[in-house]
Amino acid sequence: PDLWLVLAFSTLPLLIWEQHMSYLLIAIERLDISNLAVLSGRLTSAGISLAMLFCGFGPMSILAGSLCGQAVSTIVAMPAILASARGSLRLQREVLLDLVKDGLRLHPGAVGTYLVNYFGLVALSTNRPLAEVGHYQLALQLIALMRSEEHTSELQSRQYLVCRLLLE
Repeated sequence: PDLWLVLAFSTLPLLIWEQHMSYLLIAIERLDISNLAVLSGRLTSAGISLAMLFCGFGPMSILAGSLCGQAVSTIVAMPAILASARGSLRLQREVLLDLVKDGLRLHPGAVGTYLVNYFGLVALSTNRPLAEVGHYQLALQLIALMRSEEHTSELQSRQYLVCRLLLE
């Protein structure tokens, strides 16, 4: 059980980064890199998870695959972000303090949303077989993936480009 917790909590920073990375890449007009990073991360995650499952590692395979996929996604995206920053990332104390203060206000809401979304998994696991819980979790992940794809396709639509041109 300890290894489960370590893997689960190891994925959290990269999960947060993966969610915000696409916005940074869109801001620097690198939607192509965002799509590539997400695709390569998801494929890595699926590949490692399946390989570990076939090797008999069980459900922990999904956590390990997720961690590896998020790391790959980060590795693919970082060069474009660093290039946009002209190779230098500087820490500005005032900006950091503002972000931390705002984050402290937002953090309980984000954690609450995460817990509410996945509370169903815990509730189901007490009454249903693990196979059914796994199907439910897979359905949740597929819904999240479809939402991600829907968001990406909206950004590539003509309406998005027209709105962007009007704003500029």
